[in-house]
Amino acid sequence: MGVQNVTYNLLCIMILILVTYATRALPITLIKGKIKNQFIRSLLDYIPFAVISFLTFPSVFEVKDMGVIPNICGFLTAVFLSYKGKNLLIVAAGATVVSLILMLIMPYFSGIFGK
Repeated sequence: MGVQNVTYNLLCIMILILVTYATRALPITLIKGKIKNQFIRSLLDYIPFAVISFLTFPSVFEVKDMGVIPNICGFLTAVFLSYKGKNLLIVAAGATVVSLILMLIMPYFSGIFGK
């Protein structure tokens, strides 16, 4: 039974490697030259923001030990920085820093925040 599990796990890992590699390598090998279609180019420009939003938005309203206040403030910071036209790295770093600072100072204001 142990050998079967190892074989099955290795097979699953190999399939994961192939699928991951294929999704990254196929566009590079199939698309030659610059993309001329304006709609496709604008769509590709917004994909990083859409993916990061999709991955992080559900956690904004997930209550952790510190409550939801740091999450919402980080989210609002990200929205503000995105609205100002900052790049994705600045938006993610800004939201993270604001959330971290609030999580660090909230224990000192426990009477105000209800903890």
